[in-house]
Amino acid sequence: MSPIVRGNKLVVVDTPPPCTAQKTPTKDKWGISSHPKIGDHLWVASRKKNGWIRVKNARTELVTSLRVGPWVEKEAVDSRRKPVTQPSNGVVALVAAASSMEPLVVQPPTSSSMDQLIRKSQVDALEAALEAKDKEIADLEKKRSALEYVGRRDAEAYHERVHELEEHYQSELGRVRDLLTEQQERNNELLKLVDDHLRCRMIDRETITILNDTNAELKAQLKQLLEGGHEEEGFVLPDELDQ
Repeated sequence: MSPIVRGNKLVVVDTPPPCTAQKTPTKDKWGISSHPKIGDHLWVASRKKNGWIRVKNARTELVTSLRVGPWVEKEAVDSRRKPVTQPSNGVVALVAAASSMEPLVVQPPTSSSMDQLIRKSQVDALEAALEAKDKEIADLEKKRSALEYVGRRDAEAYHERVHELEEHYQSELGRVRDLLTEQQERNNELLKLVDDHLRCRMIDRETITILNDTNAELKAQLKQLLEGGHEEEGFVLPDELDQ
């Protein structure tokens, strides 16, 4: 096959191996993959190094990268839709397997060392990310456990403090009640003493009144006796009795 240049039209005659097509296929808005299939017509947009080319697929209208190999052929100039006359190796193998009724063992294509290195680096990066996430989750679990412990401790301390305050309130309430009872008894005693004092004063007042009345009567009688019995003898009453 003559060299492939920009503007050539190709037809896919066999499924390209995975290592010869774009590693991450693009997809259109309907989800159609850009990987070429058998029978697809490709238009070469540009050439790259190491036999790689950029092609546009007429079926999907998507641009993808592909490596030149026996899986593509130049399309005839007079016929844009050149039929695929040469059966692909995969089709021959399937026909042989079906005819012999023996199971077909498909060997996966061997990856290049560069692909293996890329895959290994990706796996290592994923493992490192998973380890970082596991560590972050473990740290969050530790923080959650610490917060739960602090919360339980604070709740226990709060309930204990409330219990102590309730006991103190009950004791103070009992003490105040005792003081009120004692004060009420003292007030009752004071009222009783006041009543007794008032009663005694009333009794003393009545006694004094009676004594004053009695004294006045006695003075009057004594004055009458002295005036009547000793008037002739020239007896004079003392000034105290005259009063």
